[in-house]
Amino acid sequence: MHGPAEGALAGGQRNARPAGGTPATVAAITRADVLDFHERQWGPQGSVLVLGGDFAQDPMPLVASEFGGWLPAADAHAASSEAAFAGPGDASTVHLVHRPDAVQIDLRLGGIGIDRRDPEWASLQAASVAIGGSFLSRLNRVIREERGYTYGIHLASVPQREAGTWTVNANIRTEVAAEALTATLALLDVTTRPLTEEEITDATNQLVGLSPLRNDTAEAIVGQASSLAAAGMDAEQVNRHRDALRQVTAESASAAAGRILGGGRGHLVVVGNADQLNGPLEAAGFEVSAMEL
Repeated sequence: MHGPAEGALAGGQRNARPAGGTPATVAAITRADVLDFHERQWGPQGSVLVLGGDFAQDPMPLVASEFGGWLPAADAHAASSEAAFAGPGDASTVHLVHRPDAVQIDLRLGGIGIDRRDPEWASLQAASVAIGGSFLSRLNRVIREERGYTYGIHLASVPQREAGTWTVNANIRTEVAAEALTATLALLDVTTRPLTEEEITDATNQLVGLSPLRNDTAEAIVGQASSLAAAGMDAEQVNRHRDALRQVTAESASAAAGRILGGGRGHLVVVGNADQLNGPLEAAGFEVSAMEL
């Protein structure tokens, strides 16, 4: 995670900062720092080895001979238990990053989600696709097709080891930014207009139908297995999740979306020309807070 939207969502936590560091933090790293980190952290503790491919013979004897004697450093550090997120946001406040030469706004609306272990995970995924994860989703159909505010708007829910995030992103014409933000927040709230069985059937068919394509190469299989291992789950989660998706109903999807996405609990960040945006945003009922990069 990185950038102003993630900074608002994660507050002062590690997830608010770029994974590759900043010019200041990278410049401060010394050779001794790198050697010390490698000695303490690059070891077998907490590691999972994932192999994928068409093996002519069992690779495990070779794995055992090459890695069997690899021992962790005596003072190896455990994974950080630092909280990932700062807390729920209030989407009535626009964190505005001034960019004088911008001809459109860059919109990021993000909030705290759930992880794969949550009983509502499959329902949230289906709801996310129906609301903003496909071309004919509610967000894209209204914001792009009906009103012409953008070339595309997208919603994604992403799990982490614990909890997760959901994010709406779009590039929108400056002169309609306030109207687009108001409409986006309204479309995320499914309490007054619940998702329909047709929408959820289309969403679950898309998710289940695309699943084999995410496992069609050895590289894809290793990547997904590694991601699951990092989350503390086994590869069978792929099948469990597919089966759970088939059980999602319009009612369960609407309930998950209402609890996690609705109610204005996101952090709303806009990058654009503040001189052109402040007045319309305030007139639309948003509180504008200047934000520095």
